[in-house]
Amino acid sequence: MIEIRRMKEIDEASAFISKMNLQPTQHVGYCGIDSEEIKHVLSTDFSDLAFADSVIGAFQNQQLVGVLGLDIDKESKEAEVWGPFIAHLEWHKVAEQMWKKLIEELPFSLETVYGFYNVHNVNGNQFMESLGAVKSGEHSILQISASHLPLKTASPVTIREMEKKDFQHIRYLHKESFPNAYFSADEMIKMHGETQKILVAELEQHFCGYIFCEADPKFAEGDIHFISVSPAFRNRGIGRELIIAGLDFLFSFQEIEVITLTVESDNNAALSVYRHAGFVEQHRLYAYNGKLL
Repeated sequence: MIEIRRMKEIDEASAFISKMNLQPTQHVGYCGIDSEEIKHVLSTDFSDLAFADSVIGAFQNQQLVGVLGLDIDKESKEAEVWGPFIAHLEWHKVAEQMWKKLIEELPFSLETVYGFYNVHNVNGNQFMESLGAVKSGEHSILQISASHLPLKTASPVTIREMEKKDFQHIRYLHKESFPNAYFSADEMIKMHGETQKILVAELEQHFCGYIFCEADPKFAEGDIHFISVSPAFRNRGIGRELIIAGLDFLFSFQEIEVITLTVESDNNAALSVYRHAGFVEQHRLYAYNGKLL
C-alpha cells in the first residue's frame, strides 16, 4: 500500500534525491547529486511556496520510495519539475498519484511546467509527455576536472582582467551575442570581484572577446556564464584561450575540483571549443515545456 503525503523532512528528501539522481535512468537536470547542496536549495532558494507545499513523497511501510517537487514561480504560475524520483516497480502509478495530490493541494492552478530529463530517463520523459509537455531542445552536460586541464601553448593572445576601457566593448558584444541574457553587461561589470571575474582577450591591443566566470567555493562549484568572441577574431583559437583562463581562475579555489556546464547539443561551434579546452560530455538531456489544462 502506497501512502502519498507531503514531505516534512528536508534532510530525508535531499538524501533520496541525491541517491536517485546519480542514476541516468532517474536523472533530472535541475537537481544536483550532493545532498547538502540539494538541502541548501530546498531550504533557501526553491519554490515561492513553503517546502511542505512544494514537495510530496510516496511511502511504503513508512519507507520513502518516491519524491516529486515543484520549483514554483507564484507570479507567473510556472514551475520546474523535480522528479518524479521513484524507487518502486510501479513507477508510473506512483508518479501519477504523487502528481495528482501535489497539484490538487496547491493554492492556485499552475499554467506551465518545465522539465529537464536525461535521455536515459525514459520514465521521466514519458511522464512529461503524459502532461502534454513537448520537447523544446536537447542539451549536452559537459564536465572537466582540475587534473585534466590542457597544457597551455604559446599564443599571441593576451588574457587579462577587465579594465574600465573594456566596458563599452563588453556591453556591445554581450548585447549582440546574448540579447536575452539573465545578466546584463552592466550587472556583470558590477559583480566583478573576488569570486566573479570578467576576463578579456586582447590581440595586438585590440579587444576581441570576454568570458564571465563565477566561483562558489562553499558548494565547490564554478560556472562559466558567458563567453563570446568578436566576429572579426573568430576561428583563431581565442575562445579556447578564454575558456582555459576562466578555468584557471575557477580552479584557483581549492574547493573546486570539477566544472560542469550545459550547451545546446546542436551548437556545434560551442561544443567544439569546449571539447578542445578539455571538456567531456557526461549527460545528454531533453528540455520540456507544457501548458497545463
